[in-house]
Amino acid sequence: MGDTIQVYKANMIIPQIAENLTKSGTYKLPEKCPCCGGALSIQQTSGGTSQLFCDNPHCAAKLVQKFAHFCEKTRMNIEGLSATTLEKFIGHGWIRNFGDLYELERHKEEIINTEGFGVKSYERLQASIGKSRTCTLAKFIAGLGIPMVGRHAGRIIDKACGGSWKLFEEAIQNGFDFTMLSNFGTTMRDNIYKWYNDAEEAKLRRPLLDHITFIKETSTMNNTNNPFAGKTVVATGKLVNYTRDGIQTRLLELGAHPASSVSKNTDFLIVGEKAGSKLAKAQALGVTTLTEQEFEDMAG
Repeated sequence: MGDTIQVYKANMIIPQIAENLTKSGTYKLPEKCPCCGGALSIQQTSGGTSQLFCDNPHCAAKLVQKFAHFCEKTRMNIEGLSATTLEKFIGHGWIRNFGDLYELERHKEEIINTEGFGVKSYERLQASIGKSRTCTLAKFIAGLGIPMVGRHAGRIIDKACGGSWKLFEEAIQNGFDFTMLSNFGTTMRDNIYKWYNDAEEAKLRRPLLDHITFIKETSTMNNTNNPFAGKTVVATGKLVNYTRDGIQTRLLELGAHPASSVSKNTDFLIVGEKAGSKLAKAQALGVTTLTEQEFEDMAG
């Protein structure tokens, strides 16, 4: 209390501390998770940020967030299931695993009578759930919440497995080394195996597979006559004209290989506001850096 800090808007809206100017050191971190009482630990993100984590993978608060993550627009895109709503549904016992999301009609009357819901809200929810029954392997994997395996990694796995969940599962069962795939490191590989072999995670995902039909991802590549075709491109910082997902989609349209981290194999780094450690690493490796405008000019 009483420290002077500098704050900025991360991703244009989220307040984030840039620097503590006073550094009194009087704040004491909590030692136990306020939800499950489990131990807490400080972990470093790939960008060098220190974050406080609950070490219990089955914490009830994490369960709510797992379902919220699954329902996000850039994952399975199920509208009407916010974290607050999911917390209510889980509390009533209507959702225990991902498969239960697709059997909510069993609780139709109770949902309609839930505060904030009604007939129209229920019908919109069911329509959104219905649309999500057909999806690509990329979106499905991104929604499952495998640590560090998000949308970009999902696309890589989708391509490697031909859009087949069966082939993805067989690859795991046969001990496939995922580091052979582009932009896959040992931590991501280990996270896939740890997640797959976790009995509680298996209980969450297995009932879901009976409700999903996988479709091949439509190729968005329609322009290979540009400097980015076949190149590995990373974007960092806040961009003016693109969201994180939007810049990846644009790169795929150009025939590029969007990546999430800078390495010696990176061809270009698109630099937005507050670029951070990726810019420093790119400069150290001699990677070509571009402003958003330079990227637009080169892409035509």
